[in-house]
Amino acid sequence: MNNEEKILSLLETIVNGQAVMQADITGLKNGQAKLEAEQAELKGIMVRFENELEHKVDVLFDSYSHVYDVLKEIRHDVVDLKSDRDIHELHIKHLEGWKKAQ
Repeated sequence: MNNEEKILSLLETIVNGQAVMQADITGLKNGQAKLEAEQAELKGIMVRFENELEHKVDVLFDSYSHVYDVLKEIRHDVVDLKSDRDIHELHIKHLEGWKKAQ
């Protein structure tokens, strides 16, 4: 094999290697495009999830506030009822005392 044949053989090896590398690069570019598309899809899903979660947290907080307000009202009513009971007990004691006095 003379020098020219060696050079041609080396050039052919280089060209074949370059073609393989080009195919690998094309595959990598396709894979990167696919990953970018999936990343965009995941971002969309995440935004929807955040919006739904924010809405649910708002509803939960509103419900908690409503329950707290109702509980506050009930406690106020209980205090009023205890006060009325105490007044009624005093009236009963007074009437029982009056009844015994007669």
